[in-house]
Amino acid sequence: MTTACAMAGADNLIDHCLGRVNGMTVGLVAERPELGWYDAAIADELEQRITEKGGRCHRLASNGPANETDPRITALEEQVDALIFLCRSGDQGRFERKAETKPVVVCYARNLEMLASPFGTLPHDAMIRLKKEIDHLSIAANEIEITCPNGTFLRGRITSPTEQEGDQEVGIKRFPMSVPQPLGCEGFMGRVVIKGHLAPTGSRVYTPAIAALEDALTVTLDGHTITALEGSEKDMAIFRHHYHRVAQQFGLEPFFVHSFHAGIHPGLNPATVSDKDANYWANTVFGSPRFLHFHTCGMTPPGEICWMIAEPTIRLDGNALWQHGVLQPMAFERLRSVLQETEMMQSVFASQQHPV
Repeated sequence: MTTACAMAGADNLIDHCLGRVNGMTVGLVAERPELGWYDAAIADELEQRITEKGGRCHRLASNGPANETDPRITALEEQVDALIFLCRSGDQGRFERKAETKPVVVCYARNLEMLASPFGTLPHDAMIRLKKEIDHLSIAANEIEITCPNGTFLRGRITSPTEQEGDQEVGIKRFPMSVPQPLGCEGFMGRVVIKGHLAPTGSRVYTPAIAALEDALTVTLDGHTITALEGSEKDMAIFRHHYHRVAQQFGLEPFFVHSFHAGIHPGLNPATVSDKDANYWANTVFGSPRFLHFHTCGMTPPGEICWMIAEPTIRLDGNALWQHGVLQPMAFERLRSVLQETEMMQSVFASQQHPV
């Protein structure tokens, strides 16, 4: 990591996601580093660059996420012209929050190294355009087919298309932009094979957050509904218990599968967080093309329980947009034109890591 790369990542967030800061007051809500999710260096870098660009920075130390809004954050938001969240609490209400009149950014780069990597420096404007084109292609497809090496096979089409502008399926700006619009499961049938863990979506807080499965568990879907489970008796019991417990805590429909989407950011390297716990891992790597994830447990996005599916192949009308966890933008004219706008986009996408 170099100082220049860290500065480039900070400038990418400030100039191309947040917007002009000269003469403005920017709130910076930074999660306490001792919680292990965000480091102090990324907050220091952003504060310095905001100040150098003529802005005034008000920094607030945040505790971990909770199911009640922190009144200190509410008060800060009322006092500033723009807000940056370097904390999980900023992500909690992303689908419920109304689009803001002032810029509000949630940063998914957990530390200065991630900000300085291609994950933070790949041009944000280009990633927004890529996301919009993927949204358009997905919604327009007559058939979408999803498979994975573990046996997932799901097929269908979007029955109620609602294409959003830019990043507007959520009420905040996301940086880096790493996922397209979620696609509703209505109109899809088949099976999803889950291995590893049932993870939280980051929406609400519950304990334990993770349910570990011992082996593969096959879930049969008919639209939004789970119609069957197949696996060991122990894993099926773990699955049912976890869903009933979380649904009961928040008054949700447990076995409702709302939507899915796969990651689109090739600069996010899952290997850099492979030593983290399952909650941190799932809520950090979701934007990598190596993973598709489903929003489940609840009839509104993002639900409360996430299924992480590794190395997906997703075909639109027979053409692979993701092939074994590698995004294939050069195979689609609309996406190819976005990559051709900058050498960095071409270089980073060309160097995507292929599964071993």
